[in-house]
Amino acid sequence: MKKKILTILLIAAMGLMAASCGKKAGGSTGGSSNDASTSASTQKEYSPGSHDGSLYTNEFFGISMTLGDFIPYTDEQIKQLAEQSGATSSTTYDFVAVSSDNSANVNVVSEKLTKLAAMNDAEEILKSQAGLVEKQLATYNASVSMTEVKFCGKTHPAMLVAADGFTEVMVCLKQGDYAGYITATASDQAGAQAVLDMFTAL
Repeated sequence: MKKKILTILLIAAMGLMAASCGKKAGGSTGGSSNDASTSASTQKEYSPGSHDGSLYTNEFFGISMTLGDFIPYTDEQIKQLAEQSGATSSTTYDFVAVSSDNSANVNVVSEKLTKLAAMNDAEEILKSQAGLVEKQLATYNASVSMTEVKFCGKTHPAMLVAADGFTEVMVCLKQGDYAGYITATASDQAGAQAVLDMFTAL
């Protein structure tokens, strides 16, 4: 029963964070784009990721995840989650999965950035959302801070959310005028990092 309640909390919090991404990043300013962004003339056309039940692959952002004991959401479940979280039209839930023991979950959300937000690098995009995420998760006594984590063999800036009953780590990948948010949620930071460690670069 305790794990079931934790799972509900994790999914609710995950949805709020994803919704925050779509609402705030468009108003961000400053920063330079020194990551995976490309010029408009050479930018890849966006395409969502896919999974076959055992492997999730997103060629646009260059990542994959071997699912192991994670159970992916169906398209209908993802649609319901997006509706419940209030995701904007520029935000797309690409992938959601929960561990078979209900102790962790992961989601990949993509967002079409405004021209202003697209000038920022991944770290600035995450920083621009921290206040809104903290406000949205206030009922969980959440604190939001910036940190660095290992993801796909590289060190990335990340948003760390520490709250009553769960911890979330969000990594942002930027490709042209799209941002990809990978959020791992577990009972503590080590558990969230273990989920991120399941991803590899293509």
